Amino acid sequence: MKSRILLLPVCMICLYPVVLWGQATNSGDVTGSVTDPSGSVVPGVKVLVKDIDKNTERIFVTNDAGLYDTGPLVPSDQYLITFSKEGFATLQRGPITLRSGVTD
Repeated sequence: MKSRILLLPVCMICLYPVVLWGQATNSGDVTGSVTDPSGSVVPGVKVLVKDIDKNTERIFVTNDAGLYDTGPLVPSDQYLITFSKEGFATLQRGPITLRSGVTD
């Protein structure tokens, strides 16, 4: 019984720095799915994410389920997102400003 009481504080001490480190992230990401007017998913769509403030661009491509995920982006910067695929009209969204900790 005594060993269980000592083990709990040791485990809590070991996990404490991990919990703090996990909360220190300051980034945002954009995720979504691309569908056509009928609601069918569209794979292979080029998703161009331009950071207007830093004048940088990153390109992503939707997967077989029509999904994309930009991964970590800098919050508070403004982004312009352009979706394009041959045979479809190009769609542009933005500028949008990412906010850390907010889901829209």
